[in-house]
Amino acid sequence: MKSNLSIYIFIYLFTQPLLAQKTVVKQIDFKNQKIEVQLEDIDLLEIVHTNQNIVKISMNDYEENPSKLDVINTEKIISISSLKIMPLVHLETEKNCYEQPLFPSYTLIVPTKCDVSITFKNGNFSTNNFKGNLNLMLNTGDVVIDKFQGSVNVQLFSGNVEATIINTQAIVQSNHGKILTTFNTRTWQKTENSLIGTLGSKKNLLSVKSINANIMLNNSTTR
Repeated sequence: MKSNLSIYIFIYLFTQPLLAQKTVVKQIDFKNQKIEVQLEDIDLLEIVHTNQNIVKISMNDYEENPSKLDVINTEKIISISSLKIMPLVHLETEKNCYEQPLFPSYTLIVPTKCDVSITFKNGNFSTNNFKGNLNLMLNTGDVVIDKFQGSVNVQLFSGNVEATIINTQAIVQSNHGKILTTFNTRTWQKTENSLIGTLGSKKNLLSVKSINANIMLNNSTTR
């Protein structure tokens, strides 16, 4: 019985359609503009820094559930957006995609000390050693801020936020989620749903506001 089940599982996996991926890359020169990113549902958006004066966006997408990537460059703003388009696929593949939605992932490469505003519906976000000002707004997802210099403002409905900080004033609030730290916060201002204080100096600023998200703050000197 077990051997027959193994055969059935193998046949099922073997007959599933292979999902075709594609990568779209767009790059423009950076001239101290603000960077605005507006996306729909995503898998992951990661910010990476470069020493060059360029802004580069890379989208890894699925041909079975494709998105259109647009970049508009003006004197004051670089606008990046994506829009889901109807796929031209067979019904069986389309049915499989609806059962298991496929969302694009993005890598955004930006210079240091720039202003970045990002909005998307649902998905995950990650950045390491970000330098600049970041405003992030989403509905649901996991957010990882692994050390930064500057100002980071995060607003979300639910999910998880993990930030590793030093020399930072933190203002975090979650109405129904948990707020935890890996360091001593005896001198910080605390309520049932908020935590305000400074780790080290006030060189940087972290603000997190949420309804249901869990928030974890780590000390970068102990990691």
